[in-house]
This record gives sequence, structure tokens and C-alpha cells, in this order.
Amino acid sequence: MTSVVVRTELDHVVLEVSGDIDLATAPQLRDAGLRALGIEPTRVVIDLTDVTFIDSSGLGVLVLLRRKARTHRSELALVSNSRVDAVLRVSGLEHVFTISRGTAAPR
Repeated sequence: MTSVVVRTELDHVVLEVSGDIDLATAPQLRDAGLRALGIEPTRVVIDLTDVTFIDSSGLGVLVLLRRKARTHRSELALVSNSRVDAVLRVSGLEHVFTISRGTAAPR
């Protein structure tokens, strides 16, 4: 089961994602991410530390959210784990995002 919990911090919005991000669940992340990009402040952190699987549809959502963030002059950053890191590395997207590992939000 996938969940996306949105939390507003003092200077950013955090989307805590857990479970699988695939064709069936990627729209949930997309919708939450698009809503978060409309919240002030304009810094969004997607916490993927509890994601167990991500496929190309999940990567597509991350790219879409990055593009929307840039359009809105917002910042988008990821907190990742080793599984997600491997997929980002293989796909060449590790150089596209600001990524931190573990539980600390990227600065």
C-alpha cells in the first residue's frame, strides 16, 4: 500500500512517500506534488526513504514535478534510499535532482 503524507514545515513542504510508486500509484504522488507546489513556501521535499519500489511511471512523475517546480520558480529536492538511488542512477536522473540520503532533508 502506498501513502503520501503532506507536512508543512516552517520553510518547506514535505511529501513523505511510502510503499511502491508504480503505474497504479504514481497519480497519487503526482496529485499531492502538484498541490504542494501551490503551497507557500515554495520549497518542496519529496521524502522517498520508505519507498520500496519505483518504476518508470514514478520517475516520470518526479520529472514532471521538477519541471512544474521550475515553472513556478520553486525548489524541489529528494530524500532517497539505496533502492531509489539505484533507479535514479541507472536512469541518469541522479544528476537532475538535488538528492540527500537517509532522513535528513536536503538543504
